[in-house]
Amino acid sequence: MNAVLEWATKWADVVRVFGVLATVIGFCVTIMGVLRSKTAAEQARQAAIEAKEGITRYDAIADLSAAMAIMEEIKRLQRHGVWGVLPDRYAGLRRHLVAIKSSHAQMSESQHQILQGTIGTFADLERRIEQASASGTPPLDPAKLNDVVASQIDEVHLVLLSLQRELRSTK
Repeated sequence: MNAVLEWATKWADVVRVFGVLATVIGFCVTIMGVLRSKTAAEQARQAAIEAKEGITRYDAIADLSAAMAIMEEIKRLQRHGVWGVLPDRYAGLRRHLVAIKSSHAQMSESQHQILQGTIGTFADLERRIEQASASGTPPLDPAKLNDVVASQIDEVHLVLLSLQRELRSTK
């Protein structure tokens, strides 16, 4: 009976050693799995951020294209002397540009300044047309006004092209 007891004690010690080793190995494997999960979660978070930025850039591009279409409409209205409608178009364009400027944080400071300059230009044009209407005097020369609008279209177009280039370079 003593021999069996000694034999069982030896094997119990061996089993305990293997149990401790298995526990340590299992713990190491678990830690490695947690680290891999953390890395995968970080990669997923980064991919989500990049996707959101891409969508924001697409939105900015679409919004800038719409603003340019509004400016082209303003040129046509000025060319045809439809002065009564123009202040509303100027105001609508300004609201549109303010929304673009405030919602698209990925734009550079110079791009924000271009948009701010365009907003200011159309605020000035709106004021001039309103004053001319109120005083009963004819508004400024449509060709001069269209030169101003055309230069603003060019500026906004540069911002649009820059955003398109940035979007292509991130793909």
